[in-house]
Amino acid sequence: VDPNFRIFPDYFAPIKGALRGLHGYSPDASCSYGFFLTNALSTKKDEIKVVDIFPTILKSLKIKVPNGIDGKCLR
Repeated sequence: VDPNFRIFPDYFAPIKGALRGLHGYSPDASCSYGFFLTNALSTKKDEIKVVDIFPTILKSLKIKVPNGIDGKCLR
């Protein structure tokens, strides 16, 4: 980045009182919930883990799910 530009939020600049991270939200905070909508799964309406979405999409697209990833296919 050109030295005359600044990217925000800037986690490294010594600005007193600046927000230093955008992580660590409580999993119980409903304002941070997302949704995953599909008609391909035969599961009941329930909460799923976000790490399971990636392997599920890969399998739906007939793409090999890499070994060692977090999460599992939901179907």
